[in-house]
Amino acid sequence: MVVDPSLKEICAVTEKPAKCVSCLAPFLAGSPTDAVTVLNMFIEAIYKHVERSISLLEKETKKPSQLPVLTTCLDTCIESYDKIKIELVKAEDSCAAHDVDTATALLTATISKFGQCDESFHKNGMGESPMSEIDEILIELVGFAVDVSQKLIQKKH
Repeated sequence: MVVDPSLKEICAVTEKPAKCVSCLAPFLAGSPTDAVTVLNMFIEAIYKHVERSISLLEKETKKPSQLPVLTTCLDTCIESYDKIKIELVKAEDSCAAHDVDTATALLTATISKFGQCDESFHKNGMGESPMSEIDEILIELVGFAVDVSQKLIQKKH
C-alpha cells in the first residue's frame, strides 16, 4: 500500500510510527493529510472502536447464563465507554473549533476511563478484564492522538 508521505511525517512523532501509519492509512482515501485532520481521524477511529465495544458488552450482559457479578463488571465497562463517547464528541468539537488544548485534555482523560472498566473486574475478584486487550489498543490510539496534538499542533501555537 502506498502511504501519503505527510502521514509518515505526522506519525513520526508517536512512539510507534509504523503502527500509527497502519492504523490510519485505511481511513485517508485522498483526504488532506495535516496534523489536525489526522487528530480528527484518530478521534473518529477511537469512537468507532468504543461503539463496537459497547455493542459486544451489551450482547454479553444479555446472556441468561451470565453471572451477576460479571454483568455488574460489564455494566461498569459500558458506563465508562458511554462517558468516553461523550468526551470524544467534545474533543472532536473542540478540534473543529481549533481548541486543541481542550481536545488534548479530553483525550487524555479518556485513558483513566478505560482503566475503570478493567479495574471493575479486579475489584470484584474476577481477575483480568476480558476488555483489557481492547482497552490497550484504544489507549494506544489515544496516545497517538495526544502525541500528534502535543508535538505537532500545540507546539506550533
